[in-house]
Amino acid sequence: MAGRKKELLKSTILLSGALAFAYNASTVLHELGHAIAYWTTGVMVKSIIVHPFNWSHMIPESVSNYPSFTSWGGFLFGSLMGLLLFTAVWRWRGPYVILALMTGVISFLHNGAYFIKREARLEFTVTGI
Repeated sequence: MAGRKKELLKSTILLSGALAFAYNASTVLHELGHAIAYWTTGVMVKSIIVHPFNWSHMIPESVSNYPSFTSWGGFLFGSLMGLLLFTAVWRWRGPYVILALMTGVISFLHNGAYFIKREARLEFTVTGI
């Protein structure tokens, strides 16, 4: 019985660590998507701040002439990279593959939550509710 508890503890620590890693990695992908969108529109990025326990954000040097493109850049890049990462390692087996698999899943869910929140806010402003 003691061996079973030890295995359960190891599995719990592995999953908790993988979840923490995946959430932070998906945040990095999301913010990197905003930065790439700003760079492609010719605006330099002053800094990217990723905080594991608070809101993360990116600070551009100036305002972009394409605000929709730079806004959607985080969602699109984060979702696509998460999906690509997940499908790339889906068939592999090993102790560290869980980090990549969970990063893909969490990135897709994380960016999906931004999409849902953004759509709800857009509907709220369009209808004037």
